[in-house]
Amino acid sequence: MGLPSFITKSIERNDTPQRATPRPVTSKPDTANSKLVEDIKELQTRRSSQRTKFKSLQKIIEQLKQDVKSRDADLASINQKLAEIEEQYKKLYEEEQADHDVTKDKLKGISQELQEKNEFVEELKRKHEESMQEIKTRYEDKLKDLQEEKVREVKERDERIEKMKKQMVGFLKDNSWERQQQLEELTKELGKVSEEAMTLKIKLKSLLRNNQCERCDLLKQDIVKRDRKIAEQEISIKELMTVCKKFEKQLMQQVSFQGLENRPDSSFRDVPRISGVPVILIF
Repeated sequence: MGLPSFITKSIERNDTPQRATPRPVTSKPDTANSKLVEDIKELQTRRSSQRTKFKSLQKIIEQLKQDVKSRDADLASINQKLAEIEEQYKKLYEEEQADHDVTKDKLKGISQELQEKNEFVEELKRKHEESMQEIKTRYEDKLKDLQEEKVREVKERDERIEKMKKQMVGFLKDNSWERQQQLEELTKELGKVSEEAMTLKIKLKSLLRNNQCERCDLLKQDIVKRDRKIAEQEISIKELMTVCKKFEKQLMQQVSFQGLENRPDSSFRDVPRISGVPVILIF
């Protein structure tokens, strides 16, 4: 690195010997020479001072060169460190970008899988609701059919009981052996009706245990009422069976009494009669 141009030019001007300007011839040569000597001394002094300044400036310039060189080295080191840091951050950015892409792909896959699962759950929910509605409808239809069947069976049983009652009234008015056999058959029929009532009761209890619909309470109340009615009918049947047994025994005794009455010495002629048939009351 060279000296500034203005310093170089100033030094050149000071180092260049100046040509003495011819002075006009005067009448006082000594005075002129004395003046010239003083000018030369002053010029030499100025030149010496400028040389000293020049050397000082050279030292300053050398120091500045060293400083500049040191700063250039520091700047190069800083630039290298910046380049390394930039490379490091660039690498980190690329890795982060790659991880972000992987995470983005995973998130996309998870979102798609979640959507498929939601659709699957909705489909299961829809099928479950349809199945429950179908089961409910089928159960209600079955319960309705069972109730109708129960009402029909109860009605038929009541009709048979009423018919048997009427037939028994006829039996009390007739003491023939055929009527006795018919009474036995009716007694068997009554036992069969009782068994049917018990079977119906078991079916109703089984239905109550399996009842899971929303109308359970109402259906239970209805079935309990009907079950109570069946229980009352069973009591009536038992009472009727007891009466039938008494009637059967009474008829058998009447047949025996009729045989005794036909004897000449029979003492059963005064037995009470209904439509000409002797009656023996049994309690």
